[in-house]
Amino acid sequence: TSDNIIIITDRDKNIKYVNQSFIDSSGYKQDEVIGKKPSLFKSGFITEDFYKNMNKTIFSGKKWTGEFINRNKEGNLTYERATITPILNDKGEIEEFLAIKLDITNEKHTQKMLKDKDHLLAQQSKMIAMREMLENIAHQWRQPLSTISTAASGLRLNKEFNTLTDESFEELSNAIVDNTLYLSKTIDNFKSFFKTNNEKTVFDIKDSFDKVFEIVGYKMENHNIEYILNIEPIFIEGLEN
Repeated sequence: TSDNIIIITDRDKNIKYVNQSFIDSSGYKQDEVIGKKPSLFKSGFITEDFYKNMNKTIFSGKKWTGEFINRNKEGNLTYERATITPILNDKGEIEEFLAIKLDITNEKHTQKMLKDKDHLLAQQSKMIAMREMLENIAHQWRQPLSTISTAASGLRLNKEFNTLTDESFEELSNAIVDNTLYLSKTIDNFKSFFKTNNEKTVFDIKDSFDKVFEIVGYKMENHNIEYILNIEPIFIEGLEN
């Protein structure tokens, strides 16, 4: 017994014969489809242009190869890889069409499962990367935010006790401004780190290393890893990120 589904129709595409594999796959009995057209199995997921191009090919006497999305008798979607060949009579006229199809429904379902799994893994990887990046941001911001808070509190206390000298005001306000600029710089570093444009630029490799180590360098320190950067300015053209 062949796994191939075989359907033979006349020139007008009325079904004349189906084999046992068709019956097993579709759920239709032979007397339910004989005399009917294969459009009985349409799922609605294939465009009319698809069928027009198929008919144009087979009615010109050429073999057509493609994939169908049909419905079985229970209404479930089935996927079929098919070849339709015109059968010619002695005069070279089309007399019948022979369709040989293979049910690839399980193969399609497996492909979808793998695709969904890959998508899930990609999403999980993105979440892990985002969590690590948030940890990096939190680490870099913790000290500057503490300094800003301390400086602001110092200004308030000195003002309350009327002990705010010009020197204290200058020192504390400078601490706030400097650390605010540092926070702004780290934001720019993270933004440039995640740039996805494909435009080539001329950049200094040393600057690129500095940006990366500003973001992840503290992790090396936490693991007692000492690193030494000895890089001369080297300018190249490419995608920095």
